[in-house]
Amino acid sequence: MTDKQLFKILIEEGFSNGNVTVFDTYSSLDFVEHQYGFNPPNAEGVKKA
Repeated sequence: MTDKQLFKILIEEGFSNGNVTVFDTYSSLDFVEHQYGFNPPNAEGVKKA
């Protein structure tokens, strides 16, 4: 899978369709979100947003 394909899955499934389980499936345990406002700045913070 390419980075572009993965990004598309995360955006379309995770954000557009609200299927936040894709972040559990595709993110690593040490994932860090660098955008301001995610608390905590990891996959759990992204899922809460």
